[in-house]
Order: sequence, then structure tokens, then C-alpha cells
Amino acid sequence: MSKARTPSGSFISCLMALLLTVPNPAFAQGFEFGEDDTATKTDTKSKSNDDDDDGGLEFTSDDLSEEDTKVEEKIPQVAVVSIPSDDNDPERRAEIQAKMLEFAKSVPKILVAGPETVLPGLQGRDLASCVTDPICLGSVGDEAQVDRILLTRVKSGPDGLQLDTDYFEVQDRLFIRYDSKKGLSGTSDLVEAVVPSMKIVLDIRDGSSKQTYVGKEDSSMVQSIVAYGAAGLAAACLGAGIYYGMDASSQVDDFEAAKRADGTYPFTQKKAQDMIRDAESSATTANVFYGLTAALTVTSVVFFLIKGGSDVSNDQERTINDFHISPVITEAGAGVGAGFTF
Repeated sequence: MSKARTPSGSFISCLMALLLTVPNPAFAQGFEFGEDDTATKTDTKSKSNDDDDDGGLEFTSDDLSEEDTKVEEKIPQVAVVSIPSDDNDPERRAEIQAKMLEFAKSVPKILVAGPETVLPGLQGRDLASCVTDPICLGSVGDEAQVDRILLTRVKSGPDGLQLDTDYFEVQDRLFIRYDSKKGLSGTSDLVEAVVPSMKIVLDIRDGSSKQTYVGKEDSSMVQSIVAYGAAGLAAACLGAGIYYGMDASSQVDDFEAAKRADGTYPFTQKKAQDMIRDAESSATTANVFYGLTAALTVTSVVFFLIKGGSDVSNDQERTINDFHISPVITEAGAGVGAGFTF
């Protein structure tokens, strides 16, 4: 019987050394990186981030300027023209035209174009009918490359001369506003009516929309209303005070009348306390109304005697400011207080 050979220790050691020197595919499956690989991937990621940043929401000053320009409202270019007619001879028309241009150039919300921009186009058509026809007037405005047309016409009326002013939107073929001044006697009146009429069609309001002072007439009327109103309320409060005062006095009289000869009362202590509280409540209410009567009477007298003035007062005219009435409650009772300043 033969024995199987077993590898010797030296042979096994050599075999293991050989296996260690042979590259193993399992160690090269992408889990180990050299310096070049790391740098490449880092650079790639950095470049990707730079690309993302370039594609983000970044604006230059030029872009912002363009956006601001788009948001700003366009200022319309307005052709200002006085229409020639039999009633608007060249001399009169020249004065009206000069006044129109003078005022229009002082208006900041429009760009003014002279009559030469639209007048040739109007005269090349039926002038009398074209100035009232939106289609015809719009075509003239398109040819002149203006946004709006402001025109005046002079004609005779039953009361004298008449100045008609129209404000026309070219793109929409629409008359925005219209004004007519009638009963004018001559060229001077026509020229004087130009600015008020243009203010109406251009929607220009004189002064501030907020009133900064109170006129004497308005102040006098308001103070009279307050004076009479306060007097009426004072009378009503006086009546209410008298009513509650008499009620309190009546309850006290009833309480005292119930007293017996021996000094006792025919009801319990709780009943007596309730009666006393009712009488005190009526008396307090009466005092409140009496206080209101006094305050309202003073108010009425003050508004009757003191004359209202404007925003600048002198020694003879005083204006009442910050008038107020408030309830006052003290240990002695309740009432009201009133105060005002000049």
C-alpha cells in the first residue's frame, strides 16, 4: 500500500509567494485611485460648479438698466396744432398757436411736436371733417409718427366765438378728452381761454388735492353746526339728569316713608340695601347727565363765541383745535371733563 505524497513546507511557501506577486483583478475594480485620477475628478467637479454658476440668475448693470427702461412709462409725443378756418384767420391762429406751444412745453408728462408735423397731412385731406373723424385723424398721426394730437378749433356760435379743444390718441383712434369755451368776444378772449382748456384735456389740476387750510365760510358753518348740536345734546342730557334725579329722590322718600314710629322698617335688611343701591344708582346716573350738560353747554358757548379763522390767525380770530370730552370718575362721584386748545 503506497502513501500519497504531501507537499512539503518549502513548496507551499513558494506557491504563496508566487500568488502574491501576480496582480489580482479584484483589487483593480475602481476602488483605488492615484493622484492623477483624483485631480481629474476634482477639476471636473469644479468646472461643473463653475458652469452651474454661469447659468444662474446673475445680472449685469446693463441688464438692470434695460429692465428699468422697460418699466418706465413711455412719455407720449404730442402734436400741438391750432386748426385754420374762416373764424381762425392767420393772425389769430398765430397767437393761439404760440400760446398752445408755450403752455404745452411747460407740461412735463408730454413731448411737444409743432403743428408742422400734422398740419400738412390735414390740409391734404378734407380739413373740416378730418379733425372730427377718428379714422382720418389717426392716419394723419401715423404719418407724422406722433402718439397724440392736441388741437384747437375756433368757430362762431350764437353767443359769440367758441374755442373747442380735443385730445386725440392716435393708436387707439380715440378722443381722450374734449373741452369747449363759449361766449368769447375776440382774439384776446380766445388766447386767454387756451390754457384753462388745455389743462382740462391734459387732466392737469391746479394746487394740491389735499386742502391745507380751512376758509372762513367753511369754518363758520362747521362751528355753527357743532354749537347748535352741542346745545341740543346739552338740553337732552339735562332732561335725562332731571329724570334720574327725581327718580332717586322718589326712592329715598319712599324708603323714609316706610319708617315706623319705633324707628324700624317693615322689610328685611337685604331689601333695604337693594332699595338704597337703586337710589344711589339713579343719583349717580343723574350726576353723569348733569356733568354732560355742563360740558356740552360750555362747548356750545365756546363755538358760538369764538370765530373760526384760516390757517393763519390774528388777535381777533382764533381757531379751536383738539377739542375733546372724556369721562371723569373720582371718589366723590362720576362726571365728564372737556378740553380744547387754540
